[in-house]
Amino acid sequence: MNTCLKSRDVYRLDVNSKFLGINPRILMENAGSRVADYVEDIAKQLGVLDTVVICGLGNNGGDGFVTARHLASRGFNVTVVVLGDPSNIRSGEARENWQLLSNLMLSIKQVVIKDATQLDQLENILSKAKVVIDAILGVGVKGAVKGFYGKVIELINRVKDEKRYIVVSVDVPSGLDVDEGLALGPIVKADYIVTFHALKHGLNNVTGEIKIAKIGIPREAEVFCGPGDLIYFREFLWRRREWSHKGDYGRILIIGGSKYYSGAPALAALSALKVGVDLAIIACPDVIANVIRAYAPNIIVHPVDGEIIRKKHVKGLIEFSKKFDAIIVGPGLGLGDETLEAIYEYIVNVGKSKPLVIDADALKALSKRGLPKEGIKAILTPHEGEFKILFGDTELSKDPNIRGNIVKRKAGEYGLVIVLKGHIDVVSDGIKTKLNMTGNPGMTVGGTGDVLSGCIGAFLSQKPQLLFESAVAGTFLTGFSGDLAFKDLGYSLTATDVIEYIPKALAVIREKYFS
Repeated sequence: MNTCLKSRDVYRLDVNSKFLGINPRILMENAGSRVADYVEDIAKQLGVLDTVVICGLGNNGGDGFVTARHLASRGFNVTVVVLGDPSNIRSGEARENWQLLSNLMLSIKQVVIKDATQLDQLENILSKAKVVIDAILGVGVKGAVKGFYGKVIELINRVKDEKRYIVVSVDVPSGLDVDEGLALGPIVKADYIVTFHALKHGLNNVTGEIKIAKIGIPREAEVFCGPGDLIYFREFLWRRREWSHKGDYGRILIIGGSKYYSGAPALAALSALKVGVDLAIIACPDVIANVIRAYAPNIIVHPVDGEIIRKKHVKGLIEFSKKFDAIIVGPGLGLGDETLEAIYEYIVNVGKSKPLVIDADALKALSKRGLPKEGIKAILTPHEGEFKILFGDTELSKDPNIRGNIVKRKAGEYGLVIVLKGHIDVVSDGIKTKLNMTGNPGMTVGGTGDVLSGCIGAFLSQKPQLLFESAVAGTFLTGFSGDLAFKDLGYSLTATDVIEYIPKALAVIREKYFS
């Protein structure tokens, strides 16, 4: 687990927890309850029962609503100040908790301050406060806080300096940009910070005693691949710019195919296109070029002369590769000695400057010549047999922890990302390791490995520097698509069915986890 979380890490954990069946309302309830615990301890030391909870309209404010409810149930005199129109509260969980407070008019005083013209009212409330709970803004802050909320933060700090009340911030002090790790504008001067699950990036740069509160996010939310791992690619998948151009969202090259195999590179290309890349081009022997073109008009073919890829083609392929964001090497190449020699030469040259997904027959080229020591940017996708040939481990335990440690060790030793395919996939870059639980026995059908390569390559073409994250996202999405296909088709599913279910999988993920 990351020691200091940024905004995407927090969101990823929340979404993955939801995928595991943990309702976000439970996490918000736990968060507010834990803040109330800490506030109660502080208030008892001070001998006071009066608290003011200042809430924004996001989930941080929702945590504040829960905190207020718990404090009121423990005998505190609680005033909740909502900043903005409550009808604009953004999340369902926060809205639900605001509605709960609306029923508690006897135990909680509720004040709505909609804009800066009402700040005199807030100043009056603060002037009588003993403990102020800052639940205005959370980890989603980007840049300097301006406008109404900025003036509120400045007011809290000014009155605090005059009246000496205690400020407890919920998760982070409002105003902290956790991605930058700095306050780029006004920030609440907290005496205590109750942060959830783990430290947030930048908390070491602010004042206040930090307390870490565990709220029920399980270890599996970090270790298992989940829909939250698509957060790094959200703009590519669902938030594209209106003024976009062909090629802005990925140019991917697949080097593969031979006189024996034409389907494998086509499956990788079609998979990448379904994920959303703009261009998928297959470099293949010209003997199968028209066959591949016939699969789909969306695939562009770059033929090289002959029935197989040979050493004479390497120089031209290296030059051609400069046009692409990511490259998949291996599907359907065949196992001829000259082809394997050619592909090894290609990998060690191109892999220094371009990110590669190395699969299928290209793995055999590496096993024959040995993994390059020069340092290449590559994701390897072996099944168990290929892993043993590559790395010499004769036995891979079915225990996911032991299996994960073996993959992690090898990935670290060679400076690669490895996706070990199996009933439980293992993804590691030698530092981080994740397990993937999506997928099913129906996906033992031929061609699903090529689909996986295409999915991983599609994400890699968007973020060429994020090899591990691309491997995780592609592995999860392939298995999730296969699970949806299996639900409808059972063991009759084919690799092309998995491809056809990719758009449905992305729609389900967006609707259930990113809406």
